[in-house]
Amino acid sequence: MSRRVRAIRVTSVTVLAASFALAACSAENSSEVAQQQQAALSSTSESESATVILSTLPSAAANVHPSSLHRPVAPTHPRPRKLPLAASPVLPVAPSASLSAAPQINFEGQPDTGWAPPDTNGAVSSQFVVSTVNNRITVRDRAGTSLSTTDLDVFWSTLPTTGSSFDTRVRFDPYGQRFIMISAGSLTDAPNSGLLIAVTKTSDPTGAWYQFRIKADPQSLAWLDHPTIGFNKKWVVVSGNMVGADTTVWVFNKAQLYAGNNTYRVLPGVGWTTQPAETYDPNLEDLYMLRQDGDSGVVLYKVTGAVGSETIQTVASVAGPQTWSQSPQAPQAGSTQLLDTGEDWLLDAVYRNGSIWATDTVQPNSGPTRSAVQWWRVSTTGALQDFGRIDDPTGVAYYGMSSIAVNKNNDALIGFTRFSADTFPSAAYAFRVSADAPGTFRSPLVYKAGSGTYTRGDRWGDFSHTQVDPVNDTDIWTVQEYSRGTSGWGTWWADVTPSSTACTSNADCDDHVFCNGTESCVSGACAAGLSWGAACFNATPLSRFQNSGFLGTGERWFVVTDEPNGWQPTNAQDRQIRVNGVLVTPGQMPLPAKIDGKRYFQFSAGSLNYASWSFW
Repeated sequence: MSRRVRAIRVTSVTVLAASFALAACSAENSSEVAQQQQAALSSTSESESATVILSTLPSAAANVHPSSLHRPVAPTHPRPRKLPLAASPVLPVAPSASLSAAPQINFEGQPDTGWAPPDTNGAVSSQFVVSTVNNRITVRDRAGTSLSTTDLDVFWSTLPTTGSSFDTRVRFDPYGQRFIMISAGSLTDAPNSGLLIAVTKTSDPTGAWYQFRIKADPQSLAWLDHPTIGFNKKWVVVSGNMVGADTTVWVFNKAQLYAGNNTYRVLPGVGWTTQPAETYDPNLEDLYMLRQDGDSGVVLYKVTGAVGSETIQTVASVAGPQTWSQSPQAPQAGSTQLLDTGEDWLLDAVYRNGSIWATDTVQPNSGPTRSAVQWWRVSTTGALQDFGRIDDPTGVAYYGMSSIAVNKNNDALIGFTRFSADTFPSAAYAFRVSADAPGTFRSPLVYKAGSGTYTRGDRWGDFSHTQVDPVNDTDIWTVQEYSRGTSGWGTWWADVTPSSTACTSNADCDDHVFCNGTESCVSGACAAGLSWGAACFNATPLSRFQNSGFLGTGERWFVVTDEPNGWQPTNAQDRQIRVNGVLVTPGQMPLPAKIDGKRYFQFSAGSLNYASWSFW
C-alpha cells in the first residue's frame, strides 16, 4: 500500500558506556536495586531513528478486530522482596465530601477501534488535545474538533521491525512544550521487541515527530510489556516490565531528545510496573518513582545525578494505614460478564509542590467484595502525607483504571471507570480542593454514562490519564473509558475547573475555595477569571518581626509582605489557627504556599477575645 510518508531514516548503534557508578543502597533494598550494587551495567543496544510528519500520514482505516487480545503480564518471578516499611501515621479513610464539580468541557476521545482493551490515554497543550489508544492517535483542538486520526502502526512504520505497537502512553511537557509518546513494539516477540519513543519537534502534534526505536533486550531473551513514563527538567524516564527477565529503566537526556538525538542510559529496574513521576517543577533536579510493595505499602525511589551519570537510589519504603488485596473483576448491567478493574500495581504518579501522588486499584480487606481506587501522597523523604480511597463500602459501585493530576494549588482530580451491576461501565472522576479534609475526595461524578452492556469479553483498561491544564495550571483534564454497548468501548474527555459547591453569595469570596475557577472580591462580589488575593480576603499586611493581634472572636486574614523564615502563635490558648484553610496546632507551623507571590494566614480566635502571633 502506498503511504504518503515524508521521513528521513537513520540507523545507528548506540554504545552505552561502561561503569555506571550506581548508588549504594541499604541491605534491605529489593533484589533489583541490589543488582546496582553488584556491578556496573555495560551494553550495546541497537537504536533506530526517523522523522515523520503526522499530517502527511493516511487517515486510520476501518476497525479490524485482532484475533488475540493483549493482557498485561504479571511477573514470572516472585514479587520484589518486601522492604521493611517505615512507620507512617495512621490516617483515617474518611467518607467522601460533597459532589465533585461538573466538567466545563467534555467530548469524545476515541471510538472503538477494534482493540481490546484500548489502553486509554491522552495529553493536552494550550492548543491541542491528543488521544491515544493501542492502535490509534487522534489530534483535536481544545473544543473537541478532530484534526487528524492515524493508525499507530502506520505512524511507527518509518522505523524497522516495530511489529504491532501496544501499551501506548502520551504526555505533554509544559516546560519544554513537547508531546512525548511511547509504545511497546512486537508483542511477545523477544528478538524484535522494542521500546518506541517519539517527541514532537514543536508544540504542534500535527507536525513533525522525532521517532526512535530501542531494542528492548540486546540478548533477545525477553520482551517489553507495560512501559511507564515520567519526565522532569533533565530527563524523560521509561520503566518497563521485561517478560522473561526482570525490569529495565531507560533514562533519556531530555535536551538531546528534544533536539532529535537519541542519547540515553539503561539501568536495572527496581520492580514490576514502577511509575516514574510526571514532574511539575521546572527546577527539581531529581525524578521520583514509586512502585507498590506487596499489599501494604509503596517504595519511593529517585533518579539522581548529572545527565550522563544517573543512578537510581532508594529513598524509603512507606507503609499504608490499611492493607488490601488484588482487586476483583466488576459486574455490569445486562450481563453476567465481569470486567477487569486493574492489576495489583500502581497506575499513575505525579510530583507536585514537594509531594508525589499516585493511585492504584485494590480490594479493601474489610466489607463486601468490591474494587476501590486507592491514592497516596508521599513526601520526597518518604513520609506518608495523605492517603485515602474512593470506595463504596456497600459493595454496589466498583472503581478502577485510575489516574491522578494535581494543580498548582494542590487541588487534585482522580479519573476512573465506575462499574456496578445496575449500570453500564461509565467514565467518572472525583475531585478535592486543597482545603478539603485529609483522606477525602468529593463524591464521584459520572460525566459520560455507559450506553449499553460491554460484549467484548472481560478486558477493560489497562490504564487512563489525567493532566493539569498547561494554560492556567488550575483546570484538570481527564480521559476515561466507557461502554458503548454493541459498539464496544469509547474514551471521553472532561475538563474540570476547581470550584466551590455553593459559590452563591458575597461571603463565599472569602472561603479559600475557587469560585468559577478563580475568585476575587470586586465590590463585595465574586468575579470569575480574576486571581484571588488580598482584595478578596481583606487581608491585613504584616512585615517580619511584627506582632499582630485583634479583639473579638471570629476570623481574620493576614498577608506577610516580607518573606518570613517562620512564624509562631503567641497567646494561643483556646485559639484555632488555619494556614490557607488547613487547621494546624502550636508546634506545627509550616509556611503556607505562595499565592500570587504572597503568603496568607488565616487566624480564628476561640472563646477568649484576644489572639496574636509573630513572624521572624
